[in-house]
Amino acid sequence: MKTAIITGCTGQDGLILTNLLIKEKVNVYGISKDSLFKNNSRIGKFNIFSKKSLNNIFMRIKPDFIFYFASFKHSSEEKINLDLKNAIFNKSYSIHFTAYKNILDIILKHSLKTKIFYASSSHIFGSQLSNKKLQYNSLFNPSTEYSITKTFGTYLSRYYREKHKLKIYVGIFFNHESEYSSEKFILSKIIHGAINIKTNRDQKLILGSLDSYIDLGYAKDYMILVYELIRLHKPDDYIISSGSKIKIGTLVKIVFDYLNIDYKKYIMIDKDIVKRSKNLNLFGNNNIIKKTKAFKKFHKYDKFIQKIIKSKLAK
Repeated sequence: MKTAIITGCTGQDGLILTNLLIKEKVNVYGISKDSLFKNNSRIGKFNIFSKKSLNNIFMRIKPDFIFYFASFKHSSEEKINLDLKNAIFNKSYSIHFTAYKNILDIILKHSLKTKIFYASSSHIFGSQLSNKKLQYNSLFNPSTEYSITKTFGTYLSRYYREKHKLKIYVGIFFNHESEYSSEKFILSKIIHGAINIKTNRDQKLILGSLDSYIDLGYAKDYMILVYELIRLHKPDDYIISSGSKIKIGTLVKIVFDYLNIDYKKYIMIDKDIVKRSKNLNLFGNNNIIKKTKAFKKFHKYDKFIQKIIKSKLAK
């Protein structure tokens, strides 16, 4: 039986991937905050920042796969302070770089057969003047603590892959949501707001713009792709995106139409929300991914949005 370790196993992507791998008969150890899980059951405490803890579990398991989804993103990340004494930057740096580097060093020493997947982010591209589709070798222009430390992790992955020949895959993820997404993400915010309006708990939904675009995919499609990618293809950097853009206004219409609500009566625009956003209108070139054996056709927008709405209504 194959064995995998997933850090960030209780987040959206980690949880979806954990459930997928268990169905594929993979033995899954999950790490989240201060806990260690086995096949979704908590089995004890764990400190991801402890080299001793990491060394013990890797020596014992010697996993076939590692999926590094551990992440820290702060709501006030636009206030940049790149001082290791700054709590926000320090935590972001520790999770996206230090703990990850410790794992790479242990793999280098004890388990060279292990394949590693590092979850990077489209935020590493920051604000781009170009309207072209972004590729893995496009200019990195990070502008927040989160995106800067994710860039560090991306470069670290490349270094260990090229210098030490570790089997490292980097997935540069564009926006993706699912039934597990929180309301801080745009689609889930729209769905939550629409459901509250439908049930008379709210009278309005405040958004930054209906004319902005987003590259949006279904997280379950992306996690299936990740597993197939690491099994079937060579280590490299990969753009994981829908390959297209959709208007926020179109998302609103799909959601409100499904719930039989006239969105024009309930939407309010706050332009300050757009001003605070750092990566509007970015979209990725997924042509390389689409040509791989790992690629399976993604859900269309209306189909996965309906799945998410049904799930939210059932809660």
